[in-house]
Amino acid sequence: MVEDLRSFIKYIKTHHPDDFLEVNKLINPKLELSAVITKLEEQRRTPIVLFNNVKDTEFPTIVNVNASRKRIAAGMKTDLNKMREKYLVAVNNPIQPKYTSS
Repeated sequence: MVEDLRSFIKYIKTHHPDDFLEVNKLINPKLELSAVITKLEEQRRTPIVLFNNVKDTEFPTIVNVNASRKRIAAGMKTDLNKMREKYLVAVNNPIQPKYTSS
């Protein structure tokens, strides 16, 4: 599995750039954020979407991280055929979280 969310996003951006979309425009989280996702779904697209400028918060918002089995398998560093096995091993052997300052 990838080490953390940041490394996973970097991996997707590098190896599957069509599977990642970054939005820098100011987005209203009550209406616009879900409208963007709905529009993409209408196009049968489910990329990871990183909203960098969400109204009334200093934090970015990321959606669709696990919106495809292919992407889940990539995050687990496996292929679709071995994903179930690897998932069950992980569930039965949890690791402690690591806290960071950023």
